Amino acid sequence: MMQSMVRRARTIITGFVHHIAHYSMDGRDVLTNTDDFKTYLEYLEKFSKKNGLSLWAYCLLPDHIRLVAVPRDVGALAAAVRDTHAAYAGYANWRGLTSGRVWKNRFSSCVLDDMFVWSAVRLVESLPVRLGLVKKAEKYRWSSAAPHCGLRQDAVLTASFPPPGVIENWPEWLAGAESESALEKRLLLNTRTGHPFGGTAFIEELEKQTGRILRPQKRGPKPRA
Repeated sequence: MMQSMVRRARTIITGFVHHIAHYSMDGRDVLTNTDDFKTYLEYLEKFSKKNGLSLWAYCLLPDHIRLVAVPRDVGALAAAVRDTHAAYAGYANWRGLTSGRVWKNRFSSCVLDDMFVWSAVRLVESLPVRLGLVKKAEKYRWSSAAPHCGLRQDAVLTASFPPPGVIENWPEWLAGAESESALEKRLLLNTRTGHPFGGTAFIEELEKQTGRILRPQKRGPKPRA
């Protein structure tokens, strides 16, 4: 008899930065025009603020979204994504983008060590460049790159990030994202599996905090006693 797969519980840590990704069903384009993107951002702003999720960076693409965010409490992240995507699904069905489910069952996420937070922000905001949508990240309208480059205001983002003076030239900094391609693969893997993305000391501290084993475990039968 085939055994059912055990769903891994998400690791959400209050006050820590998380990288989040959520994909559409079957890779369909569910954000297709200006009204779609604006509507999604309105929902994201509304439900992030309502549920206590501070958004540090984001990138909206036709078939998926990426966020870098900090939950105020353990339920904030899931509630904000759930409410945003439920509202947008209603809009998408009304508009005729799809007649069924819009998003995959679960979003993916991982907790970030401080040493990788800035890399995650840079990779998220520069994603449209790597996909060939624009030549400069700040030219992409549906990400946090332009606001962070000082080109426009964005009510979706938390006012406390970035701290002043850390990145002096944001456009130039974003242009250096290509140097982190190997890191991006690891970030996406950990986001998909839910394992924290950080050094050994960071993960050990989270394991103490949560009482859970958070590092990847070897597959196969356990040794007999």
